[in-house]
Amino acid sequence: MATVTPRPMYLVLTNQRILFFDGNRGGKPGKLLMNLPRPYVTASAPKKTFLGLKVVTHLTVEGQEGALKVDFPVQTRADGHRFATALPVTR
Repeated sequence: MATVTPRPMYLVLTNQRILFFDGNRGGKPGKLLMNLPRPYVTASAPKKTFLGLKVVTHLTVEGQEGALKVDFPVQTRADGHRFATALPVTR
């Protein structure tokens, strides 16, 4: 049997970029995994999932087909709401 677990990451939101860093470094950020230009990124409204324990939003980058699903676990779900509302809403 195989299971899939989300990869822990650190998320940094600046006025120009959204940066994703590896979170498997024992409490400190690892290498840069993804760098998105903030002016071209929109987010869906944050939604509670899994009995209200997680918050999920989907990021869409202008000119790209798919969306990036970002999960915020119970420990950081308040940050998920703040993150999603800091970006323009996906239409």
